Amino acid sequence: MQKQSGLTESCSICGLISHRTDECGLITGAEKVSDALCPPKALLTLPPCVEYYHLGGLDGKGDVICKSKVMKGTQFGPLDAPKGTKFIPSCSYVILVSSGV
Repeated sequence: MQKQSGLTESCSICGLISHRTDECGLITGAEKVSDALCPPKALLTLPPCVEYYHLGGLDGKGDVICKSKVMKGTQFGPLDAPKGTKFIPSCSYVILVSSGV
């Protein structure tokens, strides 16, 4: 493929290399549909005994609420998240890990 007008890829609709696909003249009246936002992995992997409730606050945060009794010693996991020693206020999901003391 030749380099023309600073472009190296051809239009996937008409095959010309003079423009990008989204600038092709064959596209008329097309409406662009944006991708939907994906929920974070933390919400997608919640066990069935808990639910996430968005409380409608401006900060976009919510709460994870237990729907049934959970026995003492129940372990959830595996936890797939970075660990740190400092509280980061911008983090949406903070899990307090206790040493049991």
